Amino acid sequence: MFNIFYQLLNEQKFADGGEVKTKKVIRRNLPINTEYKIIDSFYTGGISENPMSCDNCGKLIANVAVVENTDGDKYHVGMDCAETLSGIKDSLEFIATNNDFNEAKAIRAKINNAFKKYTNGKLEVKNLPDGSVKLEYEDEGNRTMVRVYVAKQWFNKFLPDYKNKISNKDKNDFYPKFDANYDFNFNFETLRNFVDGKKVNYIAPKEIKVGDYKAVVSHEPHTILNDDGKAITNDTYLQKLYDSSGKLINEDTYYMWRDIQHRIIWEINQYEFNNFNK
Repeated sequence: MFNIFYQLLNEQKFADGGEVKTKKVIRRNLPINTEYKIIDSFYTGGISENPMSCDNCGKLIANVAVVENTDGDKYHVGMDCAETLSGIKDSLEFIATNNDFNEAKAIRAKINNAFKKYTNGKLEVKNLPDGSVKLEYEDEGNRTMVRVYVAKQWFNKFLPDYKNKISNKDKNDFYPKFDANYDFNFNFETLRNFVDGKKVNYIAPKEIKVGDYKAVVSHEPHTILNDDGKAITNDTYLQKLYDSSGKLINEDTYYMWRDIQHRIIWEINQYEFNNFNK
């Protein structure tokens, strides 16, 4: 019975500077005898482009909070209404959701301001191999005015109005299998070319398994020519990456052992990204 639109007029009288005022507390569609929590949130794309109506007040909303009460009932409400629901205001979920909407609003403002200032510029929105989306605005001289990187899941929820501007839409459904938290089950410290303060000139090839892939890393000084054509000793790590069939798919060199872990992940994701929907 609480889902029927109504107003509970609760006359609250209070003293303010010696003057007694009357305040009306307005309740609407959602039950009031329960606690709520925010379980999800998203931007519709704009009130004029893709409006929704708030389950509580009936007004059109663009910033949507999905709330759930103690009975498991779920509702879509605007942030103003969400704040009035018992259990939500000052909760960590409410603060985080507000931060998400504010961040998305700030990104739109940066891009819009750049467009107003550099009307002949161009906006590029692009999926990247690490699962992020890049939004970059360049002026007519190809100078970057705005560049931001956001996680794809976050982009889909809070910047859906830019989704139709993605240049490589065939990669929209690509999500990398591996990230910085991947457990290699390998001690990368063993690749250090300094041990007990002494330099190690040669490190035998070491195999590192990443899912069905295999990286082979070695360290050995080798001779290269500098810009003046003089031979110099280049002290780098050599990394070779193989797929499940044993095919060499990437070969690269690095100066720092700390770079190797990150680069293995990047190169695998790049390889799978390039072959996704190919």
